[in-house]
Amino acid sequence: MKNKRAFPLAAIALSIVVIIVLVVSLALSVGVSLLTSKPTSAPLAANTPVKTNVPSASKTPDPCLPGNVQATTQDFNKLIRQFDDIARVAQNTPGNQLAPMLTQLQDVRRNSEDYAAPACLQILKAAALNYMNTYINTLLTLYAAYPALSSTQTPQDVVKQDVAVINQGMTQAGSYHQQYQDELARLLGTTPTPPTDTPAPLMILPTVTP
Repeated sequence: MKNKRAFPLAAIALSIVVIIVLVVSLALSVGVSLLTSKPTSAPLAANTPVKTNVPSASKTPDPCLPGNVQATTQDFNKLIRQFDDIARVAQNTPGNQLAPMLTQLQDVRRNSEDYAAPACLQILKAAALNYMNTYINTLLTLYAAYPALSSTQTPQDVVKQDVAVINQGMTQAGSYHQQYQDELARLLGTTPTPPTDTPAPLMILPTVTP
């Protein structure tokens, strides 16, 4: 009877030992796996702005501030001065030789159109473009009409009509030029240039009298 009871007890004890060994082995394998595995970092959210308290290193100054507006105005005024210099040459150029002058004037006009004028220069830029466009269009009219204007075969009534149109265009160009000068003086804080009786610059019609 004693041997029969000893056998079951030994079997139970052996089973317990096996279970303990299995549990310990499993625990050790899990621990090793945790030690050898690399931590996975959480993915960053896409397009997440990074907030910093560092102020912007380069901030564009406002060109319309009282301390900057004069320099801004003078920068744009260089285009008008360039246009007027070419126009003065065109003033004494025969109508049939105006093509190079027209090309140069149109180049300056395009540069003026492309000029990124701030809000305080919008009126000045508009007056400049009105002046340039009117002057160029009038010069184109003269260039196209010059063969007829310079010919003795052209009836005088046609000549007078063409000359009247050209002079009207130059008068209008001079008016826009004066508007530009008045706005320029306001921005620079200077006295406006007094208007003249002739367009600025004055264009002379070669060998033609109305």
